[in-house]
Amino acid sequence: MYSVITSKDNRLIKQYVRLSSSKSAREKEHLFTLEGIKLLEEAIKSGLSVKTVFVTQALLEKRGAILEPLLEHCGDVRLVPRALESKLSQVETPQGVYAMVKKLDKMPAWDKIEYTGKSILLVDLQDAGNVGTIVRTAEALGIHRVCATAHTCDFYNPKVIRSAMGSLFRMELVTVPDAVSAMERARKTGAATYASVVSGLAESAGMFRFAENSMLVIGNEGSGLPAEIIDAADRSVTIRMCGNTESLNASIAACILMWEMNQ
Repeated sequence: MYSVITSKDNRLIKQYVRLSSSKSAREKEHLFTLEGIKLLEEAIKSGLSVKTVFVTQALLEKRGAILEPLLEHCGDVRLVPRALESKLSQVETPQGVYAMVKKLDKMPAWDKIEYTGKSILLVDLQDAGNVGTIVRTAEALGIHRVCATAHTCDFYNPKVIRSAMGSLFRMELVTVPDAVSAMERARKTGAATYASVVSGLAESAGMFRFAENSMLVIGNEGSGLPAEIIDAADRSVTIRMCGNTESLNASIAACILMWEMNQ
């Protein structure tokens, strides 16, 4: 029988709320939060250590056949009443199960790895949904790693985790101090770098082949890539558009170009 938490002031509830809302707390405690049976299952399948799980009695009664085997792989399991779900849930429709999970043991050191295969570098992207969508699509399209500058939305932001739908637990994730340094490192290890831009002077996607070892650089949703990063790239690539559309959403552009990388 699982022990029951009834107070919103319980230390574990407070810890979950803190981790959900604070990047610095996630970094300090080396934990992140997730919500829902599917993400819990993906975390366990990927070998992550699930430290604490909160689950409602209603979900146990409804989905116990699926949930109970998963809980056997978790550490501390606590029952919570529906009244506490508003403290835990990050979505409009509460999922009934919430977990605190140990972050991936180590991200590879950006200046030590070989940038073989296909990489994507996110430069200061702020929208968590965009970052999660890119990670999910990167896995689906065979991209080898997702790199991000330090000012890009945290990989372990709850919305990134929801949008990535488990891909976050399986992809190689790399945090870099700045884009130009990462691009220089990639070039030293034999990778060509490509800046995604909106420009009539850039090469059109689909009209050339990406190098076998290549790094695609995607800029911030509002301002794109600064000139110094574009200048540092080996080539600039653009997606030609019809009508009066001036640009695409960052994640949509990234997904189109990632598909082109493997053609």
